[in-house]
Amino acid sequence: MIQKSVFFLVFIPSLAFGQMMGSDRVGMMFSLPVQDLTFQGSAWTSAMRVNPFPDLTDWYTGPRELEVPRLEWELNRGNSPIMTFEEAQAYAASRAAEGWRLPTIWELEALYRQQEVLGGDMGDIDEDSLAGAFWSATEVHDHSDYTWYVNFVLDPNHEERVDNCFHELELRVRLVRDAR
Repeated sequence: MIQKSVFFLVFIPSLAFGQMMGSDRVGMMFSLPVQDLTFQGSAWTSAMRVNPFPDLTDWYTGPRELEVPRLEWELNRGNSPIMTFEEAQAYAASRAAEGWRLPTIWELEALYRQQEVLGGDMGDIDEDSLAGAFWSATEVHDHSDYTWYVNFVLDPNHEERVDNCFHELELRVRLVRDAR
């Protein structure tokens, strides 16, 4: 005679319990801290056409307006430690196997314009100098020691919201990957 059983799991914040239907016995299957189950999170921006350089003078000769696809953004970086450009590249390289990378200046501009998707993930960043600035992967043409950034706490019309700086300065990092 074959006896059928149904097994179900109940998850309680830090423990998982299982019970056989028709049985009054409950057994602990495993214990795992909640933070190990928690996904750090990400946010998605929609595809859009952006121009991070509307007010640059004639010295900039690169592309201005590009179509940026839908992207997935790493959360929990608003309060990230600040890093030099080389440290930011190393951080991105450590996450490359998961598809994460430094964003281009156009991708950062798309996130700036849709930053409501971050849901408050910017943290408590002051409008102090470069405190809200995030590195891009886009280097300044003919100046390999300078890279473009977007400052997320500045007004859209602020002349230094999109700018470039020397690699030795320290800015924040928010990684991006192509939407899956």
